[in-house]
Amino acid sequence: MFAANILCSIDNRLGKCHGIEIRELTINQAHEHFKSGSLTPEKLTECYLNRIKEMNPFLNAVIEFNPDALKIAKTLPEELKTRPLYGIPILVKDSIATKDKMNTTAGNPSLLSARPKDDAEVVKRLRRAGAIILGKANLSEMSGARGGQTKNPYDISGPVKGSSSGSAVAVSANLAMVALGTETSGSLNSPAMMNSIFALKPTYDLVSNEGVVPVASSMDTVGGMTRSADDLKIITDVLTGSQASYVEKKKLKVGLLNYSNGTSDLEFDKFKSLLEKSATVIPSDELSLKDLDYITDAYLKTAVAELSPSLDSYIKNTENTNITLKYLIDQKEGSPAASYDFLKLILSSSSSNNTIDIQMGQTLARKAIDDLLEKNKVDVLLVFEDPDSNAIFYSAMARYPSMTIPLGLDDKGFPKSIFACTRANSDSDLLSVALAANGKAIFRHKPKFIGY
Repeated sequence: MFAANILCSIDNRLGKCHGIEIRELTINQAHEHFKSGSLTPEKLTECYLNRIKEMNPFLNAVIEFNPDALKIAKTLPEELKTRPLYGIPILVKDSIATKDKMNTTAGNPSLLSARPKDDAEVVKRLRRAGAIILGKANLSEMSGARGGQTKNPYDISGPVKGSSSGSAVAVSANLAMVALGTETSGSLNSPAMMNSIFALKPTYDLVSNEGVVPVASSMDTVGGMTRSADDLKIITDVLTGSQASYVEKKKLKVGLLNYSNGTSDLEFDKFKSLLEKSATVIPSDELSLKDLDYITDAYLKTAVAELSPSLDSYIKNTENTNITLKYLIDQKEGSPAASYDFLKLILSSSSSNNTIDIQMGQTLARKAIDDLLEKNKVDVLLVFEDPDSNAIFYSAMARYPSMTIPLGLDDKGFPKSIFACTRANSDSDLLSVALAANGKAIFRHKPKFIGY
């Protein structure tokens, strides 16, 4: 309790930046402060760096910060002032390449020598939009050995899920305004659920994977993590080049997957009431799990087939082209930091004759979601409070867009949430749901840092 009081004290002491409250600050609010002169990009960046330096030792959310962040903030070109992310400090997951003084290691010290020759495409988009890359967020991709275990800011005993846990915790604890994460299956949505924030995994291929350390390249997707629906729309717009974030003026039909038979939740009832002002909300049939085993097997085969060659392709664009998956495993042999059994399985497995299984698994996952949307005649499916929902896995395997919306706290103080998914290239429908029902982030609660 004493340590929790210390962390709460730091949070309160660093809550204001030159007199402006920056906890829960949104992108549009920051821009208003820039216009009025009450804040500058340099001042805001400095305040977030101070929060990272004092709070991150408790949370392990940030693996390193950008030593040039203040210089960049001070010298932002005048022509960027009208860009959507002008002066906004953003963290990116440590698997996303940056060509600067920071490292890109996917949490693995053995990749320290593999310095990228260029920014990842998503980082180029952030910079063109005026963002300041504040640092690299921790993760669990390659065991998280380099950054240590990320901690849940709501309660030290709570899970953070993976693998974009550092990005989620940093945004939730107000160590950055926005963060980028990546998802193969659940790696954006699950940690967002544990940290009372928004996350959107776009339709596969709407966002470039170029310059991202891979897990399964045919599924890996970069997405934004934010504290408000408005910010989620802005970052998604930047990442996709507006392909996903156009919100069409139509009345959506939304299906509820597991909210029936007398289930009641005060926050969800409020959420549903707000959503019903612009959408038709109906109970939905459950997702068919008859092909779950086959789809799971196809997912594992995807990783087996793709990780090693995808890693080789990434390494070719770094300064150390000698690194291989076998090298990474050999470097960590016997280490207590993490189990490398799965990586060893991938290395020793043959990728031949996997194509049909993988494609069939993706087809079955898409069919399960498509059938449910069509049968219930809805545009979007919602799942109430289930961070391990099969809908997350099916949506990832189908390479469909998905999203998490915060929904208050349970009676133990842990975050609750809603998961939403839809068919390919209907990302705007997800944003419509978030903006209609939760645009003001009224169900998000700041962390209380219990148990530290």
